[in-house]
Amino acid sequence: MERNNLVLNIVTYNILIDGFCKVKKVDSARAIFNNLSSKGLHPNVRTYNMMIQGLFEEGLLHEAKELFVKMEQNCCLANDVTYNTIIRGFIRQHKCYEALILVQEMVQRGFSADASTFPLIVNILSTKEQDLALQEVIKKFMPKDSLGMQENGWVAVLSTVNSDANNNLAGERERGVDVDKSFMALSFNSSIL
Repeated sequence: MERNNLVLNIVTYNILIDGFCKVKKVDSARAIFNNLSSKGLHPNVRTYNMMIQGLFEEGLLHEAKELFVKMEQNCCLANDVTYNTIIRGFIRQHKCYEALILVQEMVQRGFSADASTFPLIVNILSTKEQDLALQEVIKKFMPKDSLGMQENGWVAVLSTVNSDANNNLAGERERGVDVDKSFMALSFNSSIL
């Protein structure tokens, strides 16, 4: 494209980076990403989000965390997609403490969990055998009195949700209920969450 004197902008490079990440060629995506400055271009939030997602999907947790830090250092502010991507990545790598710290930061910045992140967060919060450090993080971002419940009330609700879900999930599926759709309707249509 460059040989044909076509002007390539960040949108063009984002398409290339996204494509390479989707076909698991993160090294190729990284090479393009690292060469953006030599082309006089700067990655935008979409560029960073695609690279972070690609790194997490390849299990490169440390590199994804470093890129997130670099993103903020380069004055490219994370958005809801960034936070949801990183939180999902941490949870899938069993880094629940780090995930919950980012949930707290995400909420403080006015963002919320998306449809694929919310169930993962609920699962962490409803786990009965959490270490003390994790419980302290949970207490920091759980709503207080917003719906007339204290922190302990939320933990009890989430514990109940987890145990009830485990007990009833098989029965609901046997009756033909689309459990995933029902859960999503509850989480989006609910004033209790």
